[in-house]
Amino acid sequence: MRGRASPLGAAPAPASAPSSRRLVTGGTRGIGLATAELLVAGGARVCVTGRKAEHLDAALRRLGGPEHAIGVCGSSDDESHQATVIDAVIASFGRIDLLVNNAGINPAFGPLGDLEPRAARKIFDVAELITFLLSDRSDWITGQVVTIDGGALLAGPS
Repeated sequence: MRGRASPLGAAPAPASAPSSRRLVTGGTRGIGLATAELLVAGGARVCVTGRKAEHLDAALRRLGGPEHAIGVCGSSDDESHQATVIDAVIASFGRIDLLVNNAGINPAFGPLGDLEPRAARKIFDVAELITFLLSDRSDWITGQVVTIDGGALLAGPS
């Protein structure tokens, strides 16, 4: 069976594979929710994370409820939240085939030259370091890791 081209740029196991289990951080709105919807539409079970409980609840309803999706509320840069996510995924799915790190923040607006180092570090910690920390325990990820940096795009002076 040939997999379709993935909107994430790669074609791992087809999303319709019965054993397909995915994690989408920052999966309650925007790009993250759209990604989770595509994965569920293809037959995957999905865990989504988000900071706001009301957005998480709405996303889970939109994804079809517990038959198709579970959710973990919290901040991706919080180590206890990361542990809770891993525990929830292991308890519900046993493992995941794909981690889509879509969690991101944008704590500052304006020219890149005006960005405070502390704000730059926060952007990096959420957008990049989280992928490393979540994938550090290889016992629960059996597939690919993809990072989407939509919320952390920075532009230099024009």
